[in-house]
Amino acid sequence: MMTGKAVRGKLVVGAICLAEALTASAAGMQVPAPTEQLDEVVVEGARLSKMRERIVAAEDRFYALYNELNKNDDYDVHCTNEAPLGTRLTKRFCRVEFYSRAQQEYAASFVATLTGAAGGGSAKSPTLVALEREADYRASMVKVVQENPALLRLLKERDALERRYNEARKQRFK
Repeated sequence: MMTGKAVRGKLVVGAICLAEALTASAAGMQVPAPTEQLDEVVVEGARLSKMRERIVAAEDRFYALYNELNKNDDYDVHCTNEAPLGTRLTKRFCRVEFYSRAQQEYAASFVATLTGAAGGGSAKSPTLVALEREADYRASMVKVVQENPALLRLLKERDALERRYNEARKQRFK
């Protein structure tokens, strides 16, 4: 047995459907019969996290091809996910090989200084190394990209993905 609320609810829904059908027929539109099959509409929206994953995948494809094509291994780029000191939240870092090596040498030099071993304090700061070599690295990357249309395509793909991601973010977080 249905309650009064349930009956009223069904009546309201029925009245709304009837009103829509009458409005449509008055406007000269064809109203589908209840048994007629309606077209299915699929609305697809990507989650921001999936969109971000696609951007990262495009970057990974670009760097893999770039590392293969560039002749100077010092200019290879490797990406990792790391949790900065004081947090458990990981962040993506992409570093040029010469910078990573400079960080390793600087850390080894620092440890040598602390322990009193030979070679302590002799390594250059990774920041200084990056500043010294940045212009050559950029020129090399531009040259490799200009010589390889596949790299340029991957850059454009990544750019398009990032634009869509930023637009989706803007709409969701107005």
